[in-house]
Amino acid sequence: MSENLVTMVFTDLVSSTAIKLNLPGSDITESNRIYRDTILLPHRGRVEDTIAAYGGRKVETIGDAFFLVFASPVQALQWAIAIQLNHINDPIPTPLGPLQVTIGMHTGSPLPDGGNFIGHEVDYTARVAALASAGQILLSEVTEVLVRLSHSSGFGIYRHSDRNLKGIGSVPIFEVLYNNKQPQPLKDNLKPEELKNIQQAVSIVQTALATQTQTENLTYSLSPDIRKQLETLLAVIIGPIAKILIEQTLEQASTPEDLVERLSVHVPEPSRKQFQEKAKTLLKK
Repeated sequence: MSENLVTMVFTDLVSSTAIKLNLPGSDITESNRIYRDTILLPHRGRVEDTIAAYGGRKVETIGDAFFLVFASPVQALQWAIAIQLNHINDPIPTPLGPLQVTIGMHTGSPLPDGGNFIGHEVDYTARVAALASAGQILLSEVTEVLVRLSHSSGFGIYRHSDRNLKGIGSVPIFEVLYNNKQPQPLKDNLKPEELKNIQQAVSIVQTALATQTQTENLTYSLSPDIRKQLETLLAVIIGPIAKILIEQTLEQASTPEDLVERLSVHVPEPSRKQFQEKAKTLLKK
């Protein structure tokens, strides 16, 4: 494998700490042993037994996580899809349900350090992977471009709104849509004030649902297609509550502009302007 340009991949397991806490065992040592033998090692076996066939190799394991490199971004993506499907079709059981994996990747020229790699490109990969939720495969912009230019098939790619990655800057994040998956919200590194805004939005929705407040005279509505697109746009910023917020806001809004303004109240300040611009453009269709 050429080490000049590689596709770096970080994988991790979802809710591993919670899984350990829910495993049987007379003490933490026994619970950890059960976790290792029945969950972690079977997962590691699936990774280590398949990467070579896709032109990859293991750089290191970090707790539950893997750091892998591949000669080709397409092969890296093909492997990522294969390992996710492996867990879907042959799940590893845990007390919290089937074991789930997150994957993020970036293509670049990291600095070799013995058998390892260091530097900005590795940090970039780790930041992308940290945004992945259960079952997601995320790509950096460089990897997405190379995959797109390869004209590979069997999956789709969805562009999320730009994210500010520590030490990297504001960059687009791309999600791979495989096995008929729909785009899912990212696991954002929210600031306390942004989290507070979302919590306030959740509180508003919960109050509205509890009191069953309804507005009888609806003056504005959306076509199913536009409504779905708007839900997706809002969900990548604030998560699954987007659908409920739109339902509630449509009962109050009188114009497209009014709808956007009402929804914007629930969007964290750093993302608000971009959301407003995209939403207004969408509603003009």
